Amino acid sequence: FRRVLFRSLQFGSVPVGQLQMQAVLVRNQTDTAVQLEALPLDPTGPFSLLSALPMLPPHGAQELQVRFLPTTEFTFEEHLVVCAAGTTLRAALQGRGVAPTLEVRGEQAEDGKTEKELPVVEIGAAETTLLHLGDCLVGDEARAAVDILNTSQFALRLLLPSLASGHASLGPLPPLDVSPTEATVGAGKRLRVHARFAPDHAGEDFFELLKVEVPGLEPEGGQTIMLRGRAWACSPYVLTDRKSVV
Repeated sequence: FRRVLFRSLQFGSVPVGQLQMQAVLVRNQTDTAVQLEALPLDPTGPFSLLSALPMLPPHGAQELQVRFLPTTEFTFEEHLVVCAAGTTLRAALQGRGVAPTLEVRGEQAEDGKTEKELPVVEIGAAETTLLHLGDCLVGDEARAAVDILNTSQFALRLLLPSLASGHASLGPLPPLDVSPTEATVGAGKRLRVHARFAPDHAGEDFFELLKVEVPGLEPEGGQTIMLRGRAWACSPYVLTDRKSVV
């Protein structure tokens, strides 16, 4: 086993809460087996070794898997120190945690230049984007769409879980739903989310509150979308005084 100079492991910018792996190859160039040992990394930090260090056979090699999992927006640096047979090997670990950013926008037109305006309303102390699907007869459907724009410099995996809902259907299907509920959105790209309102009974309090969630981030805060709709049993009409009919 001889002295080897590790290059620094540059993890670059990684979204907070997401995992990135890199490997370091260690080779035993002696005729005897050696046991690898390492100084412990900061247990509260973002860097860690994924498995126990092995015994290297004569002229054997082993990859050490290093994990970087940032939990805050910060630039991190630490040193991996591996020892064997009186030789100390060092590797600088560097990475930056970056918070993802996204926006809920109105549906973009085909020309890519204009988009529908969506109101923002307050629910409690938080703001949410409102997508109102309007009035609908029982048994009919209403559809609308909203865009989620990934303004980060990296791809994001998004989930759309439900936080709260209003009237439920009498049948097995929900009155309000969206598609997709999970997707990966490229940097600077839009995700078109399609919403459907299909009531099976009349009511004015149909709603669904959705959270735009990035897995791995703290659940507090973040963007939300409120879907709303009203359902009627029949269409209104106006009766005219018979005397006024010619």
